[in-house]
Amino acid sequence: PVEVANGDPAEAQELPEHIATAIREITEEVEAPAVEAAPAPVEEEEVFDGEPVDEETAARIREDVVCAIKTVFDPEIPVNIYELGLIYEVAVQPGSVVTVRMTLTSPNCPAAQSLPEEVKQKSAAVEGVSEARVKVVWEPTWRPQLMSEAAQLELNLM
Repeated sequence: PVEVANGDPAEAQELPEHIATAIREITEEVEAPAVEAAPAPVEEEEVFDGEPVDEETAARIREDVVCAIKTVFDPEIPVNIYELGLIYEVAVQPGSVVTVRMTLTSPNCPAAQSLPEEVKQKSAAVEGVSEARVKVVWEPTWRPQLMSEAAQLELNLM
């Protein structure tokens, strides 16, 4: 176990070694690999068939999807991925298609395959959603400052 304190030794808590290691890994700056100048990828415009969704319904669906995403936890850190700041956008498109833009703590994240799939499944299960699409993006790069205050408190980073 590793002791963690918020500057006051009286408030020290012991964290299991695997959680302390995960916290150290995600709070370290990740250096971007050197990449030769390549043409920027051309993103295809997504097509959404179906009726536009009114603002009230879209807001409800978005809120319900966010609640569903908050049940997805990083396997190494006891905080949900929404509070970790891994979700950049939840949008409700025509036809009630939900698109989620998310990232991971690093390109080498051990959950790189499972987290996006779990987000897709839980988003698709929300009432009113016809389809869920998840896009993993690397810009902007995830950094610890993207975590909510609640997540930082949970991890004793404040």
